[in-house]
Amino acid sequence: MAIYTPRASSEWGALRRSVGWDRGGDCAYAAQWRYVQEAHRNPVTVTIGMSDRIRRVIRDHGRLPGDVDALEDGADLYQAGMTSHASVNLMLGLEDAFNVEFPDSMLKRSVFQSIASIAAALEELEATVA
Repeated sequence: MAIYTPRASSEWGALRRSVGWDRGGDCAYAAQWRYVQEAHRNPVTVTIGMSDRIRRVIRDHGRLPGDVDALEDGADLYQAGMTSHASVNLMLGLEDAFNVEFPDSMLKRSVFQSIASIAAALEELEATVA
């Protein structure tokens, strides 16, 4: 689990855009924004699971024909319909979403084969940064 606490107003805007809160209707937006503001006061309440964040990026960049949420963490994304071109887009989306850069040694099919393998790679990258 990752805990995300924006530090500046620009990060709040990025958070709202990344989760689609800036496109929600008035009532939905207000309720969600109150949740984010409360979470900022108490950061322990904001936990976004890595698997959920990865699924969001796959949904946006993986071009899978089916529902990403229906896939198991260990399911093969290529068998689910992801192309090699979409995997490059997925990699770029992951780098942007997680603020990491995949080294050349990780640029192989097995790293992007499943949600679990992506999570393991991201955890390894985050461990080397910390």
